[in-house]
Amino acid sequence: MLVRFNFVSSYLKKERVKMSGKNWIFEVPTNHGNVSIAVHPGPHTDELLAIMMIQKAATRQFVMDHQAETIGLGVEGGPYDEHPNNGKPRKVGECTATLVGKALGIHQDPVWERMLRFAYWVDQGEPMPRVDDGEGSFPEEWNHPFDINNLFKCHWRRLSKGKKEVPVEKGLEYVTWALEILDNFWAQQRDFIAAEEEIRKNSETRTMMHKGRPLDVMLIRSDNPEINAAARYFFRAGLVIIRHSLGHVRIFRNKQNGVGLDDLMKLITIRECELRGEPYTGRWDELKNEGEGPGGIWYYFRQHGMLLNGSEQHEKPSTVINDDELLRLVATALDTDLFHPPLEDTCKKGSCRHSRTTPCPLYQYGLGRCQKVRYDEARNRISG
Repeated sequence: MLVRFNFVSSYLKKERVKMSGKNWIFEVPTNHGNVSIAVHPGPHTDELLAIMMIQKAATRQFVMDHQAETIGLGVEGGPYDEHPNNGKPRKVGECTATLVGKALGIHQDPVWERMLRFAYWVDQGEPMPRVDDGEGSFPEEWNHPFDINNLFKCHWRRLSKGKKEVPVEKGLEYVTWALEILDNFWAQQRDFIAAEEEIRKNSETRTMMHKGRPLDVMLIRSDNPEINAAARYFFRAGLVIIRHSLGHVRIFRNKQNGVGLDDLMKLITIRECELRGEPYTGRWDELKNEGEGPGGIWYYFRQHGMLLNGSEQHEKPSTVINDDELLRLVATALDTDLFHPPLEDTCKKGSCRHSRTTPCPLYQYGLGRCQKVRYDEARNRISG
């Protein structure tokens, strides 16, 4: 039986699907013509990824080589079936996706590499090696109740209702749905890889001392949603400042270095109010609380170390603080070796000399390092 469907999917739109024995046969469009592929009902992550790679990356030669046949993905014992078959042993270290990736020459492409690695390890049913994501070494998700692999399994079980023979309409619905999800992951990975070059072209880095260790602060001009992750992964940035094209700014810390942003929230909020002609008259210690700051321009997500001037979910007016001043405020807040120059020597010796006659401009912010100087000085007076 040959059935024609009209799905919205960019992969299988108005294409054909049929049953052949126990397998589904799909006609998949590529840039060089259609190819016919066979998969078992309810294809797994590696077969689904293989379908998407053929659709996106099939070369003219690949299509010509396979135009007169049906490509078995994980079935029928062909070149893209890693299972033992007809006396042939298992293709060790491979899954359907890795075999197709190598045939297409994209198995080492960084846009595909991570997805291929995930598909292989979930196919093997083993924990994945640890991957350094720029914030320390953590295991990749695999077979977690809420990971993509298990999501595919859950959806197929609901569609098939535990039956071995399922209408081909359900098969096309499942594959279409899964490929749309994988396409979103692929697009995310594409943006992540592209972000590295974008950072090299549109950023500046300042290094400052924070609690005795160098801290790299990157200011990047970009609308790429993966720019923060890329700055931490490729450049090990300790603090990332992102200026979007409409002027909004988002600031993220690297959790690994343990930098707190309380002082930065104070400085930015107070300066924002000054520039808008609405000087802040409240207590500085209230500004370090999580939530929206005065004027509603900045939101402090204290738990995760984020300062947000608007987000994808919340529209806000863009900050009036320019890039140079942002970097100055960051240095003032986070460079723990920085004190007001005329009073610097006494500060570093553990004595605060702020007074009406010798005012210190940093006093109003209640910076953590200044509080420590005053606290230690008072304690020494009492104990001495």
